[in-house]
Amino acid sequence: MPRQPRIAIVDDIPDFVASMTELFQDCWGYSKISGFCSGPDFLEHYRKGENEPPDIVFLDIDLPYMNGLDVLKCALLDDIFKETIFVAISEYLRSVDREWLGYIGFDDYNPKPCDMESLRTIIQQTAQDKKSILARRNPYKNLFAVVEELSNLRLRKAVLENNFVKRLISPEVFELLDTSPKNLTPKYSDAAVGFVDIRGFTQLMNHIQIDQVDELLKLFFESAYKYIVDGGGYLDKFIGDEVMWFHVGDVISDISKRCIQVGSAIISGNGELNRRIQSKLHQRIRINVGVGIACGTCAVGVFGAPKHRIQYSLLGPAVNLASRLCSEARSGELLVGGGIIEHCMHNTRRIGFRTIKGFDHEIEIRKVVIPKTKRQFSAD
Repeated sequence: MPRQPRIAIVDDIPDFVASMTELFQDCWGYSKISGFCSGPDFLEHYRKGENEPPDIVFLDIDLPYMNGLDVLKCALLDDIFKETIFVAISEYLRSVDREWLGYIGFDDYNPKPCDMESLRTIIQQTAQDKKSILARRNPYKNLFAVVEELSNLRLRKAVLENNFVKRLISPEVFELLDTSPKNLTPKYSDAAVGFVDIRGFTQLMNHIQIDQVDELLKLFFESAYKYIVDGGGYLDKFIGDEVMWFHVGDVISDISKRCIQVGSAIISGNGELNRRIQSKLHQRIRINVGVGIACGTCAVGVFGAPKHRIQYSLLGPAVNLASRLCSEARSGELLVGGGIIEHCMHNTRRIGFRTIKGFDHEIEIRKVVIPKTKRQFSAD
């Protein structure tokens, strides 16, 4: 009976290592599996001389601290791994990458998400034809090609980051992800939350073309985003024709004032927004918005399904209240409710106490008075 291959998996995502290990062991019966979450841990484990070197290594290229290319370089210079097959795995790889990966010493590759049958085929071929695979290895035979393809790989990652990732999250959050991701772990903090949406948007959609809907929403979202960023807030999400944003900080009165100021600016800038919409769409289309704002203690940080999608957001009663107030607001109204009223520096008009879904007591609601001199009225 042929000897079972010794397999090592090197990837910085523990869940990926665990799932690969489970697949190899439970589905295919391979028992000699070792998992590592960093390149240095992998190299040190075998350099001690206490463990037999692996027959095959599935090595992620995009590793922190020491990337997979550097790990491979160190391994190829060490006699311990002279009979080890190295397979590159990475979400950035494509079929055209196979050639240059061979130039630097990889014997095969499997792009993420890994194709299970391809992985099994690689393991079987390694067991059957290991000597010929090693004989074909000729690392660094075409350094110019390697440098060019590495540049292309970095460019693809940069394009992905700039065109998509940085647009899915705010620049402030991206900076935290890059410099101190631990600060994004959910924790309780004082927060002020705002919602703004377009009144009668569903009816409006029935009278304009889909490309016009797209242009209108782009202008609306860009306008709201500018006011939010200028006011020091975080854009949370776009929800249909609605925008959610929030402010966090140590002084509840300060963040509440900034959040109300953003909401006031959005209302005041509605006239200018309508002029841009009419100029872009060449139609006398006019939108109106309503705003709701609340404050309180919230859980703030990264939430979601880690394997699929995460988002920097916040959870708490203030979010629910701000959303309800936005729904209650009429065209051109900014409503505040609950504790944020005492931090409002604008004049307000009392609406009264209302029963709000999700709250076991009535909530005081007030309308913020925005001076007419600051409003930018749009033409009918």
